[in-house]
Amino acid sequence: MSEATATVTYADVWRNKTFSKLWIGQALSYVGDALSSIALPLYTLRVTGDVRALGIVFALQQLPWIFASPFAGVLADRLSRKRILLLTALVQSFCIIAVGFVSNVWFIYLLTLGGAIAYVFHISARAAAVPDLIPHTLYPKAVSIQGITANVTDIIGVVLGGFLAVLFGEQLIFWFDGVSFLLSSLLLMTITFPKTHSKEVKVRLWEDWRRGAGLLRTDTRLGLLVGGCAST
Repeated sequence: MSEATATVTYADVWRNKTFSKLWIGQALSYVGDALSSIALPLYTLRVTGDVRALGIVFALQQLPWIFASPFAGVLADRLSRKRILLLTALVQSFCIIAVGFVSNVWFIYLLTLGGAIAYVFHISARAAAVPDLIPHTLYPKAVSIQGITANVTDIIGVVLGGFLAVLFGEQLIFWFDGVSFLLSSLLLMTITFPKTHSKEVKVRLWEDWRRGAGLLRTDTRLGLLVGGCAST
């Protein structure tokens, strides 16, 4: 760690307006996601009465992390991160609000999967964008703040999700989550993202994915690190 990075305080990070906007949007959407992660399975069980449907919804929420995240990282490095963030936020907003209006289990599955895939692409683009949006000296503490925010909102979701769903209904939580994505999009629109990608660069997703997979096979330490993260 450099001397300049070591002297940076959390107050310095909060004074950065770009990071503050990103964090507010992140916190809003994370709280909504945490609540919906509990409300969605409860809603599925209530409208279908099928425990198997509950398990499928849980699976659909997690599967995109396995199958979509490798391609999400490649896209975040190749395409406009701001556009990815805005588009995926809108998709997530539509999916989570729409699920409260359907009772057919297959529509619930489809909307759950669509929202989960968009979420994976959103998180990947956000993680890739932060180093370009704030000074490098602020980055370590900015990442720390983002990690703490994600963990705290996960706890809030577990503690309050079921309680609020019973008290106010799952649809109200879905609306809160959907609106949180829209508010996050409005904040993103006020941020200027650097143009880091040339239009001449070809988007070769499969080739980039293959190179990344090859790196994991050849670098044992990196492979173990990724495997450890995936198992947690």
